[in-house]
Amino acid sequence: MRAHRCNASLPRVVQKSGSVGVVKHVAIIGGGPAGLATAACLAERGVPFTILERGEGAFAGLRALDPEMQLLTPPAFSRLPGMPARGGDYEKFGAVVELFEAWRAAKGLDVIARARVDTIERTERGFTVRYNGTQTLDATHVVNATGIIAHPVLPADFDPARHAGRWEHSLDVRTEDLAAVQRLVVVGAGMSAAEVIERWLDVRAPRARAWLSTRGPVSAAPQRILGIDIHYWLFLPELAPGRVLGRRIGPQRDLIIGRRIKRSLRDGAITQVPAVETYDVTFTDGTHVEPDLLVFATGYRYAAEHLGELVALDDRGHPIVDRHSASTRTPGLYLLGLRFGRTVKSSALRGISADAQHVAAHIARQS
Repeated sequence: MRAHRCNASLPRVVQKSGSVGVVKHVAIIGGGPAGLATAACLAERGVPFTILERGEGAFAGLRALDPEMQLLTPPAFSRLPGMPARGGDYEKFGAVVELFEAWRAAKGLDVIARARVDTIERTERGFTVRYNGTQTLDATHVVNATGIIAHPVLPADFDPARHAGRWEHSLDVRTEDLAAVQRLVVVGAGMSAAEVIERWLDVRAPRARAWLSTRGPVSAAPQRILGIDIHYWLFLPELAPGRVLGRRIGPQRDLIIGRRIKRSLRDGAITQVPAVETYDVTFTDGTHVEPDLLVFATGYRYAAEHLGELVALDDRGHPIVDRHSASTRTPGLYLLGLRFGRTVKSSALRGISADAQHVAAHIARQS
């Protein structure tokens, strides 16, 4: 089921009862793992779709990451629908993207690249997606799968124009950067911080040191418990709904999971320090460091501004969805790859496949 441009009105068909209906057509916003997983599941059910991707092609967001950075989840958790299980050690982002691209090509899933969505409007028959200023796409359903990688977040009080030192967001960090520094400061306490530090531990120069700045105690966990990767222990808790009675379920921030982080904190290779007071770099306890590189592992923002009033937001600005990953405000609009989404794991690769299958089935069942 290949993507195609669709600027005309939705076709109508006469159903067996004699009533006039509209042929389903799903607009998928985003050509990353969530968007392509949804497309594959829709194709299996014979539901037409069009994928709009603002980047240069499929998986543009993942391609922006350091291909040498290691994914800290086992290969079994890094699969898209229909991909065979694979064993082996933890994989690098570059290898994972190559596997995903081979899967996409085999499925025949095409995207319309360089398609920046401006607005989505509710219509009598569904939705009109406006993109690139003048182009439109009519759809009965919309799946927003814009993800987060393309929208890195910096601290609100950091002014790049006034910072004299070298800094990067974790999105832009490369292995050669980490190998060259003697004094590294990482700001953040989630999985992005873990990936940067683990890679630094792999390639660091002799006598190199790192400081990990967090607002609270570090919630670090070992990669394995009793010889089993921690993600297998988290399997059942991650099936819990993302929200119950409108309240977010699960941790507000990710664990730092790594092979050597806990040990490196103990032996002094990494020093935990409190939040940054000033970016010269001084921490709130008065500690001052002059790093060769300051890395902000401060997370990403889910792209939903083009949805406007079609979604309700919680007190932290997160879009709210129901148990089908649908907007609580607008029927027919689904959001995938969203933290506190359908389940606790909805924002992770391991949750995307399950949510994509659920959403595709839900759309296919609708009359």
